[in-house]
Amino acid sequence: PNTLSEIKNGRATNPTIKTLKALSDYFNGTCYGKCNNE
Repeated sequence: PNTLSEIKNGRATNPTIKTLKALSDYFNGTCYGKCNNE
């Protein structure tokens, strides 16, 4: 099982977890800054 810190650090081996991490980074990073400033 992946620990929370592994998921946050992008070291999770589960492909689904990696996808969720990528989506989370997109919404929290890319989208968060741009969407909230429009």
